[in-house]
Amino acid sequence: MVLLHDYLKQRDRPIDLIGHSTSGLLGLLYAQRHPERVRSLTLLSVGFHPAQTWQSHYYVQRQLLPCSREKILAHLTHGLFGYQERSMLSTLVKVLELDLDRALSPHNLFRQVNLPPIEVDVPLLVCGSVDDVVIDPGQLQRWQQHFLKDNLRVRSGSTSRLWLCPGGRHFFHYTYSEQVSQEIFKFWRLPARNEAIDITSNGHTVLLGAPGKWMKRSLRVQTMNAQLMIQPSSFVDAEIQIKPV
Repeated sequence: MVLLHDYLKQRDRPIDLIGHSTSGLLGLLYAQRHPERVRSLTLLSVGFHPAQTWQSHYYVQRQLLPCSREKILAHLTHGLFGYQERSMLSTLVKVLELDLDRALSPHNLFRQVNLPPIEVDVPLLVCGSVDDVVIDPGQLQRWQQHFLKDNLRVRSGSTSRLWLCPGGRHFFHYTYSEQVSQEIFKFWRLPARNEAIDITSNGHTVLLGAPGKWMKRSLRVQTMNAQLMIQPSSFVDAEIQIKPV
């Protein structure tokens, strides 16, 4: 996280972060600590309990099953990638072995970390697959319940949202790269909470510099001829009421 912050603090504006699995956990922790540096955060295969990863899935199986590391990884490969031919299966098992040995992870054979949900004050796009064996649909639906609890409607135009890929398992962003990229670009095109927006009414243009948490309350703007009221909603589908002064 220190290296990430050292890089981002050199930027002159907040950026859009994307993280898959453990990288998504890192993105959540960073956005929680430095929300002013993050314009938005996109999570791929990250559950509502964000420490749940394929590595933790592996270590649980390793403790429960009397099998070798290679056999468990071979079995897990089918769940992560689907059926594979023998040559590709062997290659993927070696890739997973390298990931276990070298990749950043909060888990090991002796201890698996379980973190509570992490609250962040930045717009979130949570993407998952309907057939992911690691982050099941139940974990993803917890995100939707969380968004609804915060009065953010999970649909096109809302600030934070959930999108489910029709397949692709744990690495759906590789199998369905075009669909995933379309959803991410659509999300990025939404103005962030701390960005200004032009609103034109009766020939008068008002520039709104919205504060960080404006989505959770009404916003009134006084003009020469009218008062504009924006109800809590997104920038795209904000309800605007024009009242004569």
